[in-house]
Amino acid sequence: MRSLTTVAILLLAIALPLSAQEDTAVSWEFSTSVSAYVFPSDETFFLPILYADRGPLHLEARYNYEARESGSLFVGRKFTWESGMVEGEVTPMIGLVLGDVDGIAPGVELDLFIDPVEFYTEGEFMMDMGEGASSFFYFWSELTAWPTEWLNAGLVSQRTRVLQTELEVQRGFPVGATHADFGLTFYMFNPDEDPYYVFTLKAAF
Repeated sequence: MRSLTTVAILLLAIALPLSAQEDTAVSWEFSTSVSAYVFPSDETFFLPILYADRGPLHLEARYNYEARESGSLFVGRKFTWESGMVEGEVTPMIGLVLGDVDGIAPGVELDLFIDPVEFYTEGEFMMDMGEGASSFFYFWSELTAWPTEWLNAGLVSQRTRVLQTELEVQRGFPVGATHADFGLTFYMFNPDEDPYYVFTLKAAF
């Protein structure tokens, strides 16, 4: 518990200076995503995430992400660049996880766009601090093409401890559509073995 308290203090120590150094004209930007995991022979569960950004400061609050009935809070700093046709953004983060699993989770998010192809990946190393500790490496990666400004499709893979399947790395196909500040993506995972589906709704406000 002392280690988790130390991480909570560290999160505040990172977030407060980043927020304070921003120009007062820079406003907060908020967005959210809610994913429904649908299984043919199991109950559906939901994975909500809330994002808050102010300049380079990036905050995330998650539930059911690292484990069922567990919440996490992340703070990080965004770095963006643009070179010719390439646009990129990388966000190193550190997080605190509490619930059925307690621990510390350093991670990173990376988004690369070379019109019309986008590569997005997020990963973290979940350092379990609870009884019977079992640390874990998680990732989610998508490679998609955008034939139009509102439609995308491609490949997706993830390694997670939330799901109990025979496959260590889940893989599948996403198809998504966006309009203004809203987006909806349908994922089919493991189409040839233990298939399941994910519906993700995103919104910015």
